[in-house]
Amino acid sequence: MPLHRTAFGTGLLALLLLTGCVTNLPPKVIMANGVTRIEIRGDKRAARPHAHPAAFAPETMRVLLSGMRIQVQTDRFMGVVNGWSEPRPVFASADLAAIAGPLTEALAQAAPNDIVTFYRRVSDASAGLAYITGGVFVQDGLAYVVMANFWSLPIDAIVPTVPGYMIDPVDQPLLTLGRKFYRLSHAQEQAEVHLPEWQERHPSDKTLVVNLALLHPENRHAVPRTSP
Repeated sequence: MPLHRTAFGTGLLALLLLTGCVTNLPPKVIMANGVTRIEIRGDKRAARPHAHPAAFAPETMRVLLSGMRIQVQTDRFMGVVNGWSEPRPVFASADLAAIAGPLTEALAQAAPNDIVTFYRRVSDASAGLAYITGGVFVQDGLAYVVMANFWSLPIDAIVPTVPGYMIDPVDQPLLTLGRKFYRLSHAQEQAEVHLPEWQERHPSDKTLVVNLALLHPENRHAVPRTSP
């Protein structure tokens, strides 16, 4: 196992043991390669059993993901004072091609106590290497998409004894690197759900809730992504 995974994973394991957030079973890998990983994991943050297994049409998953928009701040106060940046697409066409199918497959296999996680290594000339990670679960006809990292850099994380450039959240896709605040939305505003009371244990500011029945098919390609 590479050093960056071993050292980072050991530090995270110690932290998770202290907080009691450790799954008893290893994740089930649906697909994995050098840049993408889709897994089914036990959801220790589940407030109640999820509506799994969940049957998604491939087009529904693609529309759900392609419509996601995000705004990022490292300081919530500054977001209030200066306002948030314009929403940008979460996933580019290459991301959608890589994860939409495996996520659909994973949700069809997931149990009520599971969450499906995604991991993508991304890069460009300005940002360098970064990560997009998170998870998806279904509850009462609603899709919950948890965004843990959006173009998070390895150096965003602070882990004692581990250099920043060695950090890789591949083994902990629901852990946010560093301090990030997100505002999530969907291009199809009619499908967004704003719950009056947040009952989930996943962070509300990093979770987009979408009514799948209100999503309309799209006949256009995803907007090209630009790094933060």
